[in-house]
Amino acid sequence: MYIRQKYIVVVVIVLCYFQINAQSKSNDCLEYLRNYNALLSNIQNIDENKSLHLSYSITNNLSDYSIPTTDDISMIISEDMLQYNSKYIDMYHDKYDSYVVLKSTKKILVNNSTLKEGKYRDLSYLSMFRDSILDRCIIEACNDTINSVETGQRFIQIAFDKELRKELNIIRQKLYFNLESGLLEKLITYYTPGFEYKTTSIVVNRIETQHNKSSLVSARDMIYTKKGKLKSKYPGYSFIDNRD
Repeated sequence: MYIRQKYIVVVVIVLCYFQINAQSKSNDCLEYLRNYNALLSNIQNIDENKSLHLSYSITNNLSDYSIPTTDDISMIISEDMLQYNSKYIDMYHDKYDSYVVLKSTKKILVNNSTLKEGKYRDLSYLSMFRDSILDRCIIEACNDTINSVETGQRFIQIAFDKELRKELNIIRQKLYFNLESGLLEKLITYYTPGFEYKTTSIVVNRIETQHNKSSLVSARDMIYTKKGKLKSKYPGYSFIDNRD
């Protein structure tokens, strides 16, 4: 599930205030999305003493109309460490060790570290969408609102072209941005008929780019106590060693 979440692509629809200005408004909103994409790409340059903290809630509505699945996800990323926690899986990576905790099966996968060659730089999945995707989308709606506490929100919606729908199984997406911070607050994705999910809703709870790195500990220390025993939060778990 986390892999699928990791590569979610954001798409946009733009509803203009006046039909006569539709093309201009559409271009403005497309540029807004490109600028947001560029902003997130800069997150890769994490200060060596800081870390990125991202937390969000996700709700999947299944096509068979069964009870929706929900999860709360927290990620802390520094230049050389990653901690990922959710209801179903925990992941701890640094330049020495890599652990994936599968809670449903009580398994802990031990893998070769992917960070041995240097800094953790692969943050592209945080972009939510890509310029190459935007080039093939139709902006259907775009408008700004101001609420009672004078904080604004920009709503953008995009529809995918026919080929993209086949490739990504996505019909359209709705995005809600905070006008003050410029950051994404909510994303709703609508999938094609027959896909596993009908819709997915992501609510971003926190994006902190200057998180104190001192809160991070080594991957091994997230799994073992100082005496080398498995931590009590993982009772009855077994290990699968996939290292070379």
